[in-house]
Amino acid sequence: MKKIKKSRVFLICYFVVLAFIMVVPLLQKGFICGDDWEYHLSRIQNISDCLSYGIFPAKIHATSLWGYGYGSGLFYPNLFLYFPAILCCLGLSLSVSYKVFLIVVIFAIIVSSYFSTKYIFKSRYAAIIASTLFITSQATIHNMYLRCAVGETIASVFCPIIVAALYNIIYDRFSKPWILILGFLGLLYSHTISLFLMGLIFVFILVIKFKTVFLLKGELKYHGLRVAIKLLISAIVVLLLSISYWLPMLEQFSSEKFNVSDAMANLQENALKAQDLFCLGRPGLGLPLLLLSICSICFVNKNLKSKLSCKFIFIGLILSLLSTNLFPWELLNYTIMTKIQFPWRLYTMASVFLSIGIAGCIHFALKKTKQRQTFLIFVFVLTNIFAVNVLTTMAQPIGLPENVCNQANSIGGGSEWLPINTDRSKFNNPNQVYTSDGKSIDLIKRTGNTIYFKYDDNSESEGNYFDVPLLFYKGYSATISTSDGTVKNLDVVKSTNNICKVINKENDKGEICVKYSGTKLQHISYVVNLISIIFIFILFKFVIKKI
Repeated sequence: MKKIKKSRVFLICYFVVLAFIMVVPLLQKGFICGDDWEYHLSRIQNISDCLSYGIFPAKIHATSLWGYGYGSGLFYPNLFLYFPAILCCLGLSLSVSYKVFLIVVIFAIIVSSYFSTKYIFKSRYAAIIASTLFITSQATIHNMYLRCAVGETIASVFCPIIVAALYNIIYDRFSKPWILILGFLGLLYSHTISLFLMGLIFVFILVIKFKTVFLLKGELKYHGLRVAIKLLISAIVVLLLSISYWLPMLEQFSSEKFNVSDAMANLQENALKAQDLFCLGRPGLGLPLLLLSICSICFVNKNLKSKLSCKFIFIGLILSLLSTNLFPWELLNYTIMTKIQFPWRLYTMASVFLSIGIAGCIHFALKKTKQRQTFLIFVFVLTNIFAVNVLTTMAQPIGLPENVCNQANSIGGGSEWLPINTDRSKFNNPNQVYTSDGKSIDLIKRTGNTIYFKYDDNSESEGNYFDVPLLFYKGYSATISTSDGTVKNLDVVKSTNNICKVINKENDKGEICVKYSGTKLQHISYVVNLISIIFIFILFKFVIKKI
């Protein structure tokens, strides 16, 4: 009992020290700005603003584009960013809220990689090694700090869980489908490109292990059919629990073309050279993982799980090579694969497999306690020396601008979610409505993505339609309240430069309200999502626990 308590105390202290090293940059005054900091901080600020206006979910980021609104929440998963956004609502600054959020994510990555590896190898020692390697990996640090890639950083929490799910399917008869559901649901709500890449890896490995997974002979009759049914049910559960994200997104894509639709990256040009694998700059896999993976293969013995460790390392090395120009990426230009933009995004997945594989090899190679302790110290020192070296290359902290939502790249470097052919330089009259004959009307009020203006009898202009200062996305609605108390619905369509046009066919006078109320399909998706959560909770609480 005392040994168990001591080991837990050691584990907690070890991870606190490890996490502290990783969060040191956050303890500085000011904000460390990575590549995409404007976009992701703008997302947090916009969600916070929407919540303060009573808008939930924050599909349209109302503060962006000088109040014209930006549909980032329709396309980019926002779920995990509600945490720092709520901290902002509670009075913390945007910078502090983001730092607290990132600290939580760092601990989540450590815990996730620890428990995933422990499940695979049934070893605390291997789990400690794997979490150390992954959290200090060059890919993880780059995503967190140098790139400020919030989506990929959150995805790093769930990638180890997918590896554990693969192990469960292949070697443990798919006894725990919830692992797979948790992993892919987390990825879906984190980062779409990471979901796509991890999904491809997942399917490819299952195809390679098809005979083991689906054609197992022996005491389990219809084992392959059971696995197939479980996979299908798991996929349906993931889709139902995330329907409020992906269904509204697909609806928007079906009704409009956006900048991201025509974006075609040249994968061959964006691929790294083979020698860049050893690069200490960015992007790069980092020397610790490469050196330890090569050394670990030498320790492989006849133990089944030791061989499994070697397979993990092999997968990691293959993924690392795929990120370089040794792979003919030009063959995939003009295909859906161009949406990943940069082949070196595979580094995160490669780092997961390498970290778990190295940990397994070392666990089965070193049996004596002193050997294990010595190697753990060696890994800790080695990885943190390189981690600190990477951390010191970061830019000096800056003070955040007063309004981060209107910075140059606050809607993303490629303005991905703008309707195609939108000229945002013309969004210079956020408080003016223009009538059908070109006359202007001042707004009465703007609250989030809702605006009010009055078209009255004293107006000399024609009001058959109004161009309003809101960027058009499917789901906008308008009403007019006339002097006799009648409320009529008005149609909202797309006008020039993709802003909202309110149609007033009968030239009615009164106060007009234009807001983003969502579509019928969105509302259905919210209801289905909520019912699915309640159903899964009841099923888990009252059924699964009894089985």
